[in-house]
Amino acid sequence: MEVSVGARVVRVDRGMRVEAASRLVAHAMPGEREPGRRLIAAAAENQINLEQMWASVDGETGRVGQVCVVVPGNGGTGVCFASMPRSEEEALELGSVVDAACREVEGVRLAQILLEPQEERLARAFEQGGFLRLAVLDSMRRSVPSQREVAEWGPATGWGEGVEVRSWRVGDDEAVGLAIERSYEETLDCPALCGLRPMEDVIASHRGTGVWDPSLWFIVFLDGAPEGVVLLNPSPGIGSVELIYLGLSKRLRGRGLGERLLRYGLAKLVGREEQRVQCAVDRGNAPALRLYERLGFRVFESRLAMVRKV
Repeated sequence: MEVSVGARVVRVDRGMRVEAASRLVAHAMPGEREPGRRLIAAAAENQINLEQMWASVDGETGRVGQVCVVVPGNGGTGVCFASMPRSEEEALELGSVVDAACREVEGVRLAQILLEPQEERLARAFEQGGFLRLAVLDSMRRSVPSQREVAEWGPATGWGEGVEVRSWRVGDDEAVGLAIERSYEETLDCPALCGLRPMEDVIASHRGTGVWDPSLWFIVFLDGAPEGVVLLNPSPGIGSVELIYLGLSKRLRGRGLGERLLRYGLAKLVGREEQRVQCAVDRGNAPALRLYERLGFRVFESRLAMVRKV
């Protein structure tokens, strides 16, 4: 890892915090402090923790160069935000800052970042910092179905011999974990992510997105064994419901259950205050993209997901 001659990488202290925060604001000019003050105030108002921030600092002037902050989340995850390098030299310097942040961050076991497709230099900087390009994620959404649309789908009954679908009950976390783990086998949905986190972290992360409503977490059993899940979490603040995860084990694939399960979950949203349903899909998962498109989901943005185990 490289930094500019005479520069060093440090954890940002309170005396440097405003200047470092300003470097995270894309339009801020070098030396500006007001954008940093506004960012810090907005983060505090929204209960976003900016305490774990690292920066490169010029040894002669003391000026802050490249910056990376890791915001802890649910399930041992941490979301990274960084300054925008303007040259390949700055990208290399940012890579060293990212690496230091991931080696020293507290309370985080998996660091992640979502980048715009055009932010290729920033992606290379994070690769220098030890991150893996996980997938291009297509964010998709559709309106919550009407009662009429659900009626046209027909009843979601008769799942097939030995198949039962029910919502989460107290004590079901083990069943959810087993079902998710079995759905990972030969999955096309971000396969590089499988095994990077313990299952309890995965469940905590899923539960911590939006507002957890156990009545919208559905487990699929085959002959009494958990073999699939459909997990939906409302986000009332943005008027949306997030399809957190839909996965089936190899034993249940090829039966047309994916589409029926998705319709089943969508039907449970009729009459809610939220107006939209959205999800993020690995662009390499062509079967899933086709499924969502058949049910009216459309892509509205795309991001490159990158991760590093820490």
